Amino acid sequence: MKKDAHYYALLAMARSVGIEKETAHKIAYASQFVDDAKVNKITLAADNPSDLLSQLGDEIINAATCHSYSDLSTYNYSSMTANTSAFHFVPAYGHGQVYSYPDIPYLEWRYEYDATDNFSSQYQVSRVKNNEIFIDAFKKIKDILQKFLENNEQYRDDSIVEVNYEEFHSILTTRKVEEERIDDWKDFMLANGLLSSSDQNIIEYYHNMWLKKAFKDFINCDFEKRIVNRVHLADDFLQSNWYKYYQGIQWYKQLFFKAAEKNGLSIPNSYS
Repeated sequence: MKKDAHYYALLAMARSVGIEKETAHKIAYASQFVDDAKVNKITLAADNPSDLLSQLGDEIINAATCHSYSDLSTYNYSSMTANTSAFHFVPAYGHGQVYSYPDIPYLEWRYEYDATDNFSSQYQVSRVKNNEIFIDAFKKIKDILQKFLENNEQYRDDSIVEVNYEEFHSILTTRKVEEERIDDWKDFMLANGLLSSSDQNIIEYYHNMWLKKAFKDFINCDFEKRIVNRVHLADDFLQSNWYKYYQGIQWYKQLFFKAAEKNGLSIPNSYS
C-alpha cells in the first residue's frame, strides 16, 4: 500500500467507526510513518537535561522501520533484522521482487514461485487481484478498530455517523494515480463530516511532523540521514509521538521475533 491507503484510508476508517480525531490521526500517521522512519541512530548532545540522559543514555538506536532506499549500505543483515523485517517481511526488502505491484490497489497481476522445499524450480503460478486484497484488509482493520473502541470508550466521538462503505471501497480501489486517490479521500472525509476544513494538520500528511516536535533545532536535511549526531531533545520528549512510536516498535519487534521462533522461523537478533 501507498500513502493513500496507509494514511488517508486508515484515517477515514478510524474516524468512520467513531474514533476521535487526534487518536485517529495518531493511528493513521503511525501506519504511514512505518514507510518514512529512516533515521536509525540518534546521538544525544551532552548538554541535554541530565534526567533525560540518565534515562535514555547517550544514544537512541534501531529507530528506523524502513530502509534509506538510495543508500545501499543499509541493505545488510543487521539492518534487516534490527529495523525492517518485522514490518516489511523477511528478507526485509519486502516485495521488491515484484516491484510495486502489491501497492497498486486496482492492479491484477501474477507471479511464479518455487513452492518446493528443495529449490527444485518447480514453479507455480499465483494470480493476484489487489482490489479484493485491499477490501478484505480494510474490513479486517475495521473490526480491529471497532474492538479497540469497545475497550477504550474514552476515545469515542459520538458525533460520527456511519459512512457508505461501498463508496469507501470504491475510493480505495479506484483506477487513478495516487495523488488523485488522496484527493478523493480528502473529499470523502470532508463530505461525510469525518474532518473539517479547519483540520489542516490532519488533512495533510507531513512526514517530519513528529520529528519536528520531538527534537529541538530541527533541520530537515540532518534528519534525512541514517545517523543524526548531537541532537537536543524537546522538553516534553518522553511524551512526544515520535518517542511513543519508538517505544511501540521496540515492543512490537520483541513480539515479532518470539512469534517467529515459536513458529519455526529462527532469525538471529538482539531482541529475543
